[in-house]
Amino acid sequence: MTTAAAAIDGFSYDPGALAPLLTGLDFTLMASAFGGFSDLDTRQFVQNAGVNVRVSHDVILYGVVELNRFTDRQPYLFDATGRYATLGAGLHWVF
Repeated sequence: MTTAAAAIDGFSYDPGALAPLLTGLDFTLMASAFGGFSDLDTRQFVQNAGVNVRVSHDVILYGVVELNRFTDRQPYLFDATGRYATLGAGLHWVF
């Protein structure tokens, strides 16, 4: 299980030399909005299981399944909460 949380608080900057180049932008308003962009509060849980079966001396058949659950506890632009599963299968040739 992976849990992550992060944020930028009290973000401020001095546009200094950029102000003449970027006319029309409200730097104060932008600085006050940046803190909301940075909120991160997620949780991810991953489980996987697999099996290998020797078909012959030289050939091994394998299969794996992985289940993921992701929780976005602080959605900003969209809520990324969801579940998904991946399946894999293949053949190994031992030489």
